[in-house]
Amino acid sequence: MTPRLRQLASLLLLTALASASGCAGGQTGAEGVPGPCNEQRTPLALGEASPLGFSAADVLSFAEGEHVTTIEWQPIDVPYGPESGTKQLTLSVESLGRARYVDRGESLCCFAALQVDVRVTLTTSGGALSESFVTVLQARSADAASLQTVIEPPLGGSLNFDQQALGAERFIRLELYAHFEAANVSGGLSAGFESGSGTDQQDGVVGFRSLAIASWGPMHSAPACGL
Repeated sequence: MTPRLRQLASLLLLTALASASGCAGGQTGAEGVPGPCNEQRTPLALGEASPLGFSAADVLSFAEGEHVTTIEWQPIDVPYGPESGTKQLTLSVESLGRARYVDRGESLCCFAALQVDVRVTLTTSGGALSESFVTVLQARSADAASLQTVIEPPLGGSLNFDQQALGAERFIRLELYAHFEAANVSGGLSAGFESGSGTDQQDGVVGFRSLAIASWGPMHSAPACGL
């Protein structure tokens, strides 16, 4: 793939991430990345009904707390460890007590949503993941919610990628998607790699690729648009 095609792939990925979270943008730790939608935000108490007909408390009733499930690590063209195959994933969600209704005008992927600020911890039984971050849980209905987050190194866990196999590339982030319903939790992880050596940096273009490395639950990827 040429550098320009890799740059285009990166831009398409970032657009998809923003769309999957209702055009609100992703998260890097506790910092939000603005999205392309015009937003009007109205603060809400956790128990206060939003214009969508449900409250943050309704969403937290199934999304908050500890979720234990099975994570399946996927092979890619870059060896990584220390985990492989099937392991246990523990994903915990804690409300930070702040909620809001976000009106985006209902155009393209710009949907109205209820948002709740949450702290998430993510650990796996083999030690690959031990992450904690603040992000936004979003819902467009009373029975489902999702979050989308970018986690940058250094990681809290011991997940690592073979640098010799990466060559001129370097690991720059994890992309997390998680979906919550009353009966299940699902989601996936992708690893983002950047290339910035010699021929890969023509005209100031830096190469990028994202590879799916793990999934859990019945739904393994972020939706193309909306929650």
